[in-house]
Amino acid sequence: MRKIADAIRKNDVPAYQQARYPLVPDGEPLVFQDEDFSGVNFEGFSLGFSEFHYCNLDDAEHLHGQPITFEDTTARRIDLRGVSMILRATNSNFEGMLYDENTRLSYDDTTFSQFKDCTVDDDTKQYFTERGVEFS
Repeated sequence: MRKIADAIRKNDVPAYQQARYPLVPDGEPLVFQDEDFSGVNFEGFSLGFSEFHYCNLDDAEHLHGQPITFEDTTARRIDLRGVSMILRATNSNFEGMLYDENTRLSYDDTTFSQFKDCTVDDDTKQYFTERGVEFS
């Protein structure tokens, strides 16, 4: 996974594809553990079925794909403006999350993001609760 993470940090899509596809085919989870993705722009990478465990995504932007799992991860000030994704987060920090009216964390009554035991600003929690996201 280290080569895949390095390619993402360098915003090198060809290196990402070369490292990922012999190792992890589409539909199989990409599991990152103890990786620092702070400040990374994920725009060129659809990271559906990705899992982030004990990672740093502070100030990251344009993370997208579905589903994406965060566990014991920090994502302070993550920029999700204009992003559509389903997120499953446990024990993670989302203080200062950036979002706008185009941010979609749910799609209907059956497909929605879930935040369990996460740190989320009250205004953010209220905004997304009204749009079908579950916080517990």
